[in-house]
Amino acid sequence: MAGSLKSMVYTADDGNQYVVKIDESNGELTGFGDVTIAMEIAGTVPPPLPKNIKMRYATVQEGVSGSTRQIPVGDNAQAVWAGNVFTLLLPVFSGTLAGQAVAWGIRLLVEEVANRSLGNSADTGFLDGDAT
Repeated sequence: MAGSLKSMVYTADDGNQYVVKIDESNGELTGFGDVTIAMEIAGTVPPPLPKNIKMRYATVQEGVSGSTRQIPVGDNAQAVWAGNVFTLLLPVFSGTLAGQAVAWGIRLLVEEVANRSLGNSADTGFLDGDAT
């Protein structure tokens, strides 16, 4: 169950930063930065995440029910991404366990995907005024 959504800062593999709107409690656990008032005043808020970049994430599984979730990882320097953490304590927002944290085991780490394709550079053969 998701908590409140918040604009947070994702650091891509190439070091560029982008703003994404994600579950605040998950983002705080996995290395997302905050969009600060100082950034807003200075005009240095990063741009939104481009559609051609899919964030890295961890697939986690709850031990009792076997439910799985995908939790985005905000920075590849985080302990979750380095393999130094084997469980995440995620808050429960409803039901009998509301207000508690439940351990979810990390099952899979999926790398960031950035489609930086330049398209087809082959000449089409149409007479378009260029030399080729």
